[in-house]
Amino acid sequence: MFTTNPPATGKCASALNPPASPDRWSEWCERGLLVTFLALSLVFNLAIQPGYGPDEPRHYRYVQRLAEKGALPLRVAGGELDGAHTLHPPLYYALLTPLYWITRGARPLATLRVLKLVSPLLLGAALLLFAAALRRCFPDRPFIRLGALATVALLPEFQLEAGVLNNDSLAILLGAALLYQCVRVAREEARGPGAAVVAGLIMAAFANTKATAFTLAPLWLFALCLRDRNLCVKKPAWWRDLALGYGLLLLLGTWWYLRNVNLYGQPVPLDFGSHNALRPRHLDTGAPMSPLEVYLTGMVVPLGLRAAVGLFQSFWVQIDWVPEGLRPSVFGFLGVLCLTAIAGWGRRFWEHRRGRPATFGTVTALAGAGLLLVAAHTWYIATFLHLGFYQGGRYLMPAVFGAGVLLAGGWEGLLPEKARPRVLLVLVGLLLAFNAICLRHLVAVLNPTYVLPIENPRHPLHEASGRLPVPRG
Repeated sequence: MFTTNPPATGKCASALNPPASPDRWSEWCERGLLVTFLALSLVFNLAIQPGYGPDEPRHYRYVQRLAEKGALPLRVAGGELDGAHTLHPPLYYALLTPLYWITRGARPLATLRVLKLVSPLLLGAALLLFAAALRRCFPDRPFIRLGALATVALLPEFQLEAGVLNNDSLAILLGAALLYQCVRVAREEARGPGAAVVAGLIMAAFANTKATAFTLAPLWLFALCLRDRNLCVKKPAWWRDLALGYGLLLLLGTWWYLRNVNLYGQPVPLDFGSHNALRPRHLDTGAPMSPLEVYLTGMVVPLGLRAAVGLFQSFWVQIDWVPEGLRPSVFGFLGVLCLTAIAGWGRRFWEHRRGRPATFGTVTALAGAGLLLVAAHTWYIATFLHLGFYQGGRYLMPAVFGAGVLLAGGWEGLLPEKARPRVLLVLVGLLLAFNAICLRHLVAVLNPTYVLPIENPRHPLHEASGRLPVPRG
């Protein structure tokens, strides 16, 4: 039977916390991967110059506006007051304000560098939670544990998130926390209303960080269904836990979006550029198209393909980090890796149909579902609403754990057991080489070409300065 890990029940539940002890070799490898991530993330953090991360000046101004004025960001007449990002809820920025107060006596670039250093810590904590979930589900399968962890930790796009000031880092941590809690509940290692309250608080904190929380919220329902199987709707405890989790999300996590509806008429006010330049448009008149018109006119095909290709490429790496001449080879090779993983899962299903039992892990079901939800939602936005999202692979990062476990699980399905340690070493080597290519191009080409000194009035921090003092030095 093709199943998730069997849940712990009765007196055995406490014995499964953790369910088993991984061997000492894989434990050391896991620690080595985490240390490698932290070292590499600090290198990227230094290499990406302050103000040059995605929307980084606007994120910085958000922290500054909260700290200096105690005010939430506000959009007026199509502009953002004080240059502060108006799209996201304030939790991440509020957590950074004490650090801003401590360092605001230093030069502003130094303050921004200190604030950026929070990102590797948040992502390191996310990897610890992901590793803990993998240990629970795969205590005796080191390849899938280490392969999934390496794929996420050494992903160049994940390193981007570690190198910039951006609320994505906290969203990734809360995505990992939600996944971990859902795994524990689905395996019956966390029980009772307390477990539902924890899940609800995580979802509420996530919603106060980024709207992606609502895309991943169905994982709580999925976890409860995995826990209680076919009897779920017949159990009062199932309905209680469902209501507690989603009740806390609605109670504590929706105020920001209701505020946006009151101010702007929509819960998430996307910026489509001047004259709605980033909306899909009619080819003949240039008028913006509704999602239904995109579908009925057939534009869904070219726009959908564009979004799929762009999201695939930008999921792995900031596309500009790869030298243009290498891009066909790099992305072609990454496509082959994905196809081999798909082939591995195909083999697993084929063996299952022939009567061979297979266990793929609760974390695979939950993390894979999360990745599918976020990828489908982002593709929809990039195809039907906002063309600028087509290279928005970083928007998938709160669900990146699904990619790690699906890829590693697929590769495991093709490999004989004796070959797995060597393949794992090759995988880590290839990912490190990929990061080296990106770092070299970033430091040797992109920074000298595009990074301006802070004295230059065209520096991004000046352009986003709004009404707050312009940083100098």
